[in-house]
Amino acid sequence: MEFRKLGIVGGGMMGRSIAEKVASNGIDVVVHEVSDEAAERSRTELVASLDEELRKWGITASEAKVILSRIRFTGDIAALAEADMLIEAVTEDLETKKKVMGALGRTCPGDRVFLTNTSTLSITEIAAASGRPDRVLGVHFLPPVSRNPIVEVVRGIETSDETYGTAMELVRALDKTPIEVFEYPGYV
Repeated sequence: MEFRKLGIVGGGMMGRSIAEKVASNGIDVVVHEVSDEAAERSRTELVASLDEELRKWGITASEAKVILSRIRFTGDIAALAEADMLIEAVTEDLETKKKVMGALGRTCPGDRVFLTNTSTLSITEIAAASGRPDRVLGVHFLPPVSRNPIVEVVRGIETSDETYGTAMELVRALDKTPIEVFEYPGYV
């Protein structure tokens, strides 16, 4: 599968880090936040983070410019409907993640795969809230996302083989090593 655009829900530290990694691998990103103001704050924080990497010689000015050109921040959830795949990266709270999955299920076309970034919560419970539990899978990006080569990939009870395969393709497209783990508290 060719990934042209990913949607990320949550522009906090983890959401921004995932967006940076995705964009640095040539994929466009739409980052959704709870409001346009929060989206602008998230963008400002990403710029500051890239500036810090630039100061430490971690990236070049042209790399920072390209990364920023591939990321769009918005408070409009409808913008996520155009993404090939969605990654939820909101706070580590089951009810919040379920609410986000429900909103994504109502907003995005039925063929979209949703990934939830969590380290301890039940993928099966989060997936049920989406209305398409076969198309939801857990991914646990380990910080710092730009440097850590490992991503835990976690199936829910109803996650389809096709969804799992698509998620594995994305993880590899991001130059990460996927590790399949079973759904239990704490994963690996």
